[in-house]
Amino acid sequence: MGGLVALARQQGSGPVFLLGTSQGTIAAVNGAAHAPAGSIAGVVLTESVSVMGGSRETVFSASPQDIGVPVLVVANRDDRCNVAPPTAARQIAAAMTASRDVQVLMVAGGITRSKRECGSLTPHGYFGIEDQVINAICNWLDTHA
Repeated sequence: MGGLVALARQQGSGPVFLLGTSQGTIAAVNGAAHAPAGSIAGVVLTESVSVMGGSRETVFSASPQDIGVPVLVVANRDDRCNVAPPTAARQIAAAMTASRDVQVLMVAGGITRSKRECGSLTPHGYFGIEDQVINAICNWLDTHA
């Protein structure tokens, strides 16, 4: 992850944030937990994998207690993905004990156009409410830049 952060820093002078969605939240938590001090400005987790599934890991497996930067946990009340229940958002946030700035953003809505509950064309992927969620995340990023 350090190499990616260094590459991002070479591309511009702005702050570097890690963002992960669904299965990617595990990598984002792991990266933030092991990032050298001052290398990242924060982390955004959307529809976090918090229940053990096929990957045999969750965000809780990735040392969330070691994250010392601001964190935004985004969850959709209408998400039906069995490994990313929206009810776990507060538990995920509570696990970030080293961060002094952890926020939970609960959204609702979306359209289902997929048979897969964890697919991008469902509330799990914010399908139909993308602009609302992107704007909220961008506002959070702007306040933490």
